Amino acid sequence: DELALQDQLVLRHKSEQERLDGERRRAEERAREKDDMLKYVRGEIEAVKSGFELRETKLRAAREEAERRCDDERKERERCAKELGEAKAAVEGLIGRLKGREEDLARAEGQLKLSKDQVDQVEGEMRQLLKVLETERGGGGGP
Repeated sequence: DELALQDQLVLRHKSEQERLDGERRRAEERAREKDDMLKYVRGEIEAVKSGFELRETKLRAAREEAERRCDDERKERERCAKELGEAKAAVEGLIGRLKGREEDLARAEGQLKLSKDQVDQVEGEMRQLLKVLETERGGGGGP
């Protein structure tokens, strides 16, 4: 009877061992699944992180390009403003010279009118002298 009792005990231990082995296998399988899930999540995190890093790099490059273009545009605007100032100064200088020439022309026209008036006066006087001379010749040289 003791032998049967020991056989039963052995069977119970074997059964318990098989049950524990099954639980261990299931626990190992769950642990493998969790490890696989963690590996997958880590991979996804790395992929997202790489995507963000690439996007960040592109955005930084785009920002730097935009800043460079803004700087170029600012320099071009400053250059144009300087050229415009120089052109305005040149135009104002030309306007001043033109006004000076207009004044010179007005003075010259005044002098020309004065000279013309003087010529007209002298011509008138010469006509009168010629008339007097003709009258004297005509009157003094006759019969």
